[in-house]
Amino acid sequence: MGLRGPTRSPDSRRGAREAETSPVTVIQQSLEAPAWLTPVEKVSFAALVDEAKSAGLSVLRVDAHAYAMVTRLRLCAQAEVDGNAVARIMRTLLPWEMAVGLNAMARVRLGIKQQIKKTSMTARLLDIQRDARK
Repeated sequence: MGLRGPTRSPDSRRGAREAETSPVTVIQQSLEAPAWLTPVEKVSFAALVDEAKSAGLSVLRVDAHAYAMVTRLRLCAQAEVDGNAVARIMRTLLPWEMAVGLNAMARVRLGIKQQIKKTSMTARLLDIQRDARK
């Protein structure tokens, strides 16, 4: 709950107005995977950092440990076959994802709005025509 009630939807009028008036400064630094990650986890770590950068999140060196924990927990959840164990891992994973902004609700709280690629009407018509030919 914020000062004016629950967290606003980024598409609401108030959310759009606040997004226009208070731009978010995004800082992106290069991250190196911590030494304690396995080689498979390091590959997944690099993909996760690229995902965060493409989502418009600030990627700081100080967050390397949090990204590493998210990577390890995601791989553990994928490898686990027991449903109860997966649920426990996912409960542990959620706060880590919220901390670095890797889910939609965390990005709303951080004030990061999804960048919607605007296309012209001509481009849309050409896409429709191209899809009709297939």
